[in-house]
Amino acid sequence: IVADIEHHEIIAYNLKDGSVAWRYLTGGRMDVSPTIYKGICFAGDRTGYVYALKVKTGELLYTLRVAPQEKRMVSHGTLESVWPVLGGVLIHNGKAYAAAGRAEGSDGGLVIRAFMPETGKHIWSQATVNKGVRETRQNDILLVEGGKLRITQSYFDLETGAHVQSPIIDYLMLAHPKETQAIID
Repeated sequence: IVADIEHHEIIAYNLKDGSVAWRYLTGGRMDVSPTIYKGICFAGDRTGYVYALKVKTGELLYTLRVAPQEKRMVSHGTLESVWPVLGGVLIHNGKAYAAAGRAEGSDGGLVIRAFMPETGKHIWSQATVNKGVRETRQNDILLVEGGKLRITQSYFDLETGAHVQSPIIDYLMLAHPKETQAIID
């Protein structure tokens, strides 16, 4: 199963002969390959939505708006969300995560949503915090690092979505508590 970026399609190919098994037209461009989990294909696109499709048939199970609002702009000659889903869908310990937005410090920031992959049921949503730094960190791939959800330089508790400090700071606090606290303060 692949994403045809320019044609806004998810395409499943037959492994036996290479023929097209099914196609699904999304609302916009996709920037990464789909995620496959328990017979479900997940794809995020630049309209701010995640699509969940049955792997075998391409039948739509649900769509989930990750973008906080239905707000549009023109980019690359097409209409898309101010909060596109750029980094795809991460599945970790039976939960799905997706991020929408262009950068932490512009265009309304980034929003991360946790949801149940089988149903799309909302678990939590959280916005990234731009700590007054003028640089804008762009939306990227979500990953799990040190038992925490990470996007750009922001970390979140996987269960609650609460902002948490970097696992590097956790390590430094154990190894050099006084020096690390002095740097933080």
